[in-house]
Amino acid sequence: MRDRPPNAAIMAEARRLMAEDPDGDLYRVAELLAELGHYGPDGKPYPARTIMNLLDDDLRRRRDDLPRQRNRPATASYNQWLQREGHRFVITGGGEDRDGADGNARQADSARGPTFGHLSEGGPRPAPGEETFLDLLTAPGGARVERILSRGAASAPDFWYEQACDEFVLVISGGAVLAFEDGSERRLEAGDYAILPAFCRHRVAWTDSAGETVWLAVHMPPAATSQV
Repeated sequence: MRDRPPNAAIMAEARRLMAEDPDGDLYRVAELLAELGHYGPDGKPYPARTIMNLLDDDLRRRRDDLPRQRNRPATASYNQWLQREGHRFVITGGGEDRDGADGNARQADSARGPTFGHLSEGGPRPAPGEETFLDLLTAPGGARVERILSRGAASAPDFWYEQACDEFVLVISGGAVLAFEDGSERRLEAGDYAILPAFCRHRVAWTDSAGETVWLAVHMPPAATSQV
């Protein structure tokens, strides 16, 4: 659970700033809000990191989706190849409208057969110091299976993931280090996995720069988790 609920004034100002710059970085929005001087109950100004914790899930999701938006051209090209090869589904990891492209794909669910592939093949590739995201399977309610490729990528020192759902991550190949708010770190090699509860603050401290680290991530929304 969050330490505190979203602050209405901060949320209204954040939405205004995001509307002015739809492609803007959400942490930069938090910095701007800190510069504008939002104060807590104790009269002390909120730092940018605290403001990030106050932002609600739709803005957090916008921040997390920015890398997928940047992958849109590569994903569109990959979808064209899938169609030429006769596959009746689309990859939604490039930021497409899930109710549009993915909704159209679901109409063919009853007619399509099994799909096969290899996790290290296809889709957008990361440049050195970057990572790419590719949704392999999505379901109504927000559950999804995602492939992540990292190549020497790491989260910014003051950045934390704090997702609203439980997440299972498995390192298929390569290596990575996850860092947590309490100062602990955990190194993951091929075959290692982590189960990250909702709102567990974590960041990627390191990934192997010698090659691509391949992750398989499963995101479970609260409704799905409660039924397990």
